Amino acid sequence: MWIFLFLLPFFAFAQEELDLSAIQNLEDILPDNDIPRDAYRNVEYEKKNRDFRPPVRIIPLQEILESGAKEAFIKAGTVIYRISDNKAMRVSKDMYLRVFQLEDELGFRYFENKDGSMTYKASDKYVEPITEEISLYEPPSRFFTAKTMVRSEYDKKLKLVPEGAVYAGFVQSRYMRDLFNDPKARTGSTNQYAFHLFTKWDLPFKVGGSVHYERSSYHLTGGGLIFYEAMSIGPQFRTSDFNLFETFWRITTQIRVSPFAKLRGETVNGNVAFKFNSTDVMSTFEHPFDNRWGQFVLGAFHQIQWLNMKDQPEIISVRANNQTNQSFGLFVSQVFQ
Repeated sequence: MWIFLFLLPFFAFAQEELDLSAIQNLEDILPDNDIPRDAYRNVEYEKKNRDFRPPVRIIPLQEILESGAKEAFIKAGTVIYRISDNKAMRVSKDMYLRVFQLEDELGFRYFENKDGSMTYKASDKYVEPITEEISLYEPPSRFFTAKTMVRSEYDKKLKLVPEGAVYAGFVQSRYMRDLFNDPKARTGSTNQYAFHLFTKWDLPFKVGGSVHYERSSYHLTGGGLIFYEAMSIGPQFRTSDFNLFETFWRITTQIRVSPFAKLRGETVNGNVAFKFNSTDVMSTFEHPFDNRWGQFVLGAFHQIQWLNMKDQPEIISVRANNQTNQSFGLFVSQVFQ
């Protein structure tokens, strides 16, 4: 009974006719939106395969040139393109360079040459600007002009290089000729044995000292002989090696003195002996060869010798006080470095 009373209003509402004409008229006005299933597939295909591209403004090269340049960096292995023929190449090392600020329509950056022109370009994604890093430096607000100071360079330790040498040659002796009044004594032979020390530094010349032992011999008419001996010491100077005819050469000059020079003569009239003070000036022109010990040196020498007799045993008519002995020959030496 109660259920019947509850459902009674619903039955009454169902019996009443509703006026739906306005809704029907609205459906007749609206267009038909029913789309076949095949049409959806056609729309998706057209989206994927359309020829339309958004419009792009071509950027002229002149506009890129006028945009100004900034500092940039590209890594080794970056592919760059030559503008003239679009040829691709790969850089072999990291590079710091300047690029124009305006890129082209395809996203390429153009590199600035020293004269302001451009030859190469690269994709913007491989170009790293470094202007911000460079601008981190702030110039000082106050500064003072630096004074130029000239500092003298010098060797803190003096190093001496030893050298041993042997000389051999012939002598033209006007002094001996006049001393013994014998034209045959004008020529003779000489041998010298020497020990040298040279400085090793960066100056264009070297200085040092030398000790020489000299022994010379001369022949006299009638079979006589003259023997001259002297131990001399003195300073010497040597140039740095210089290139001549694609070969390295150098020049050495020595000035030596000896208060102990002596001469012994065996003549047809008997034996004679003299003592001298000698002064020798020797110049050499030499070529060094490097070897395992230092340098082997081969060269030629010329020596001028002045003799001043002392302790004269007897009165002799000597006109050769102003005459010299001149020696010429070859020498070899070993520099130990």
